[in-house]
Amino acid sequence: MLKKIVPDYNIVKLLAYVKAMLQLAGYVLQEPSAKRRRVAAIILTVKPWYTMVNARRLINLYDRVQDASANNISGAIVECGSWNGGASALMAAAARDSGVVRQSWVFDSFEGVPPPTEDDGNAEHDIYFDGLNKGTPENVQSIYTKLGGDVNNLHIVKGWFADTLVDSDVEQIAVLHIDADWYEPVYYVLETFYERLRRAIPVTIIIHYDVAPRHNALVERFQHVVNRLVPVRVDVQYRNLLHITIYQRIGKPALH
Repeated sequence: MLKKIVPDYNIVKLLAYVKAMLQLAGYVLQEPSAKRRRVAAIILTVKPWYTMVNARRLINLYDRVQDASANNISGAIVECGSWNGGASALMAAAARDSGVVRQSWVFDSFEGVPPPTEDDGNAEHDIYFDGLNKGTPENVQSIYTKLGGDVNNLHIVKGWFADTLVDSDVEQIAVLHIDADWYEPVYYVLETFYERLRRAIPVTIIIHYDVAPRHNALVERFQHVVNRLVPVRVDVQYRNLLHITIYQRIGKPALH
């Protein structure tokens, strides 16, 4: 998206890195600890060339994976929509930092995102071009090993979700990170992995999906799908766009 709008893509990446540094400086200074310094170091390694997920959301990913370990949840880390693998590498590092080695599954077309549909807004259609957010499997493996991961625990699946998810060998999911940009791919992931998500109680689902706040019907449809899985707490934060983070809490009723 930014490459289409701004002539010098390197400047955009530099600005993203500076923004991450400022966010992380506040994060560490707020509560100085070895863990926070570790998280900040990982994020500054994966940004800006391996992930476009912002620092706050990466911190959330790290913490949710550590929660899964603390609650003795079995299963793999699964990421659907990865770009260059920075977020999935961070999640794998979070698991190792908590003393747990998990299998990591990365699903991505590595052709860029598919065209938006009628369920997406005008902004999504305006920014789309062929090859938008195109990453490579080589970059995914590179950052995974750079952070200390063993490639034998990394499974990179190239192709569109409709061609790869149903027949994948993923058996149980502990943490599912969906960063698939448009409405239909996100919805498809939830529907396809429904049974495998039910095998882990509790299960963590983190959706990074931005839509215009006026699309309340889309939000309600997401909540309906997720609420079918297990009792969940749904956090919805409005800024300029809508950010939905969904994760389970044991014994708590779903909020609507």
